[in-house]
Amino acid sequence: MFEIFCPSHGSRVLLDHSRIDALRTTPEGPVLDWRCWCGERGSLVGGRRPPLAEPDRAPRRGPHPAPAAA
Repeated sequence: MFEIFCPSHGSRVLLDHSRIDALRTTPEGPVLDWRCWCGERGSLVGGRRPPLAEPDRAPRRGPHPAPAAA
């Protein structure tokens, strides 16, 4: 199972392996072509997360801030 953002639904949708149209290798990395339950089609590139329906509210930071340059 994998999650995509479906523009037709306007939200995230959970798909199973039957919704995979193709898996390709490209210079940018692996590309998975999917087909939503509603018929919308799209691609996931190199395991990138789908765009969020709403922007993140909190900034993301690593576990430790980078040390200041001396």
